[in-house]
Amino acid sequence: MRPSAVPFSPLSFLFISLLFSSTVNAQATPDTNLFQWKFANNFLDTGLASCQSLDITVEPVNVTNNTHGIPPFYMLAWEIGGTPRTVLLGLNETSLSWTVDHPVGTSLMLNVVDSQGNGGGIGPQLFTVLPGQTTACVINGNNTDFTVKANVTSSINTCQPWGLRIQGGTPPYNVSFAQLNSPVVTNVTIPSPLDAFTFINRATPQQLLLAAVSDVTGRYAFGTPTVMPTGSEDTTCAGLNSSPGNATLLNGEEAAQAKAKRQRAATLAGVLTPLLLLLFGGAAFWGYRYYTKQQKMRLELKPDPMVLTEPKYVEEANPSRGSQPESQVMSILDVHTSPSGSNSLLNPFLTEAERNLTVSPVDASDGHSVTSSSRPNSSSSRRGFSNFPVTSVRRPNKKAIEAGFATSASSPSSQNPSPVATGSTSSIPPRRNPPIVERSQTAKPPTRPSSRVPSRSASLGAPVALPEGAPEFIIQHQDAGRFVRELPPPYKERRSRPTPDVPYSP
Repeated sequence: MRPSAVPFSPLSFLFISLLFSSTVNAQATPDTNLFQWKFANNFLDTGLASCQSLDITVEPVNVTNNTHGIPPFYMLAWEIGGTPRTVLLGLNETSLSWTVDHPVGTSLMLNVVDSQGNGGGIGPQLFTVLPGQTTACVINGNNTDFTVKANVTSSINTCQPWGLRIQGGTPPYNVSFAQLNSPVVTNVTIPSPLDAFTFINRATPQQLLLAAVSDVTGRYAFGTPTVMPTGSEDTTCAGLNSSPGNATLLNGEEAAQAKAKRQRAATLAGVLTPLLLLLFGGAAFWGYRYYTKQQKMRLELKPDPMVLTEPKYVEEANPSRGSQPESQVMSILDVHTSPSGSNSLLNPFLTEAERNLTVSPVDASDGHSVTSSSRPNSSSSRRGFSNFPVTSVRRPNKKAIEAGFATSASSPSSQNPSPVATGSTSSIPPRRNPPIVERSQTAKPPTRPSSRVPSRSASLGAPVALPEGAPEFIIQHQDAGRFVRELPPPYKERRSRPTPDVPYSP
């Protein structure tokens, strides 16, 4: 007949704990792996139905040595985040049974131990309690008056400390460190009145590690924290040892360390922030200076645009309202004698002698006037040439004589000048009072009588010359270009040189 599983009494568990626990303030030797256990009937499922009864088989680890555990046998079920529980399996290793009495949804790490505290090993995976046909056997042991907590619940590196804090219960305390896929369990006793323990991680990496705490009465603390070891497989950790301590002092030290860490971070931030601001500000200022310097260099290297000065020109005098629109009158005033000479625009191409002449509008009292050619829409023509009279006036000096022109001042052509050129084949009829040119009062010689301005028709090539000694005029036609240049002597230069023995051309 199979014995029923009965709860393990606290006194019996305390007796067993004292057998394999060390009373020194250091890490204890793990238990001895003499046997191994498994569920009967090749039960391999990780899901356990609530209130389900499972048969368990215990076998020697080494068949040759034929080692066995010492009955009775017990099931240690560590409930992750809850309260572990110890249940009697039986006295005969061939007829052991366990009933799942943990709440639905909990995760369990299972191990079978004998009366000497030797364990059969922990499987490679956790078991999860699933809803069964009934939950009448479920025992809720989540007492909050006796708890255990850890400072890290995610992962720790090899040789990194793992701190445990215990509240409630009756010291001294016993701590069991169990790990998946491990054949042994490490047990440590914390002497009274200490209520904390710092564990140096020497566990196998990537296998879940669990810490279960029980007091002197054998009652387990609620919480059962877990952590995932990571890092190197070298667990020597020279100079580092696990040790118990006082939770209040350790908490104060941790708070002071955290405060110092925050202060260091604040100090570092206070020092680095201005430095970074200065660094970035200096970099920005340097970049701005470099940019402006490059721009200045580009502007200096860039050639200046060519600025052409506007050519000088002589504007036409506004015709009087009484004058006819087909003709305009040019006025060349002497700037030395005329009160309005400062406001007059002089032809920049006239000679000094020509500037001494004054051409005034038609005067009915003396009958002396000069008429320029009539140009329709003269304002729309080129501005630089709209101010030159188109009447052909030649110098009546030796140049005219050398060119074969007549020099007679009493010629009929001088008394009746031909119409002025208009830039076309047509000519303007003569006015009633033919235009004349008179000398300015300041011109040289002052006593020489004035003579009429000769002119020639645009259709005729025979110019009329003035008397010898009269000032010369060079007329620039409208289609002759922008600039007026003085014509050189046709056959003879004015420079003083010996007269060649060559007769002049007629």
